[in-house]
Amino acid sequence: MSGDEESPIRHPIHAAEHEVEHLAHVADEGESPATPLIVIVAISLVALVVIVLLIAGAFLAAHYATS
Repeated sequence: MSGDEESPIRHPIHAAEHEVEHLAHVADEGESPATPLIVIVAISLVALVVIVLLIAGAFLAAHYATS
């Protein structure tokens, strides 16, 4: 396999990275009607990650406190 060929797994990852870069560019320009939605989704994803980490930490603390 040569270095120019992409594996089937890497192709969707690169496509997703490209789409995220494109959405970030659209949001930075602020001229697209999709900009508010992009920003809301980005903030929601960050908030979701923080909430999941807090809940996991709480369960871990409760587990160690009761054992």
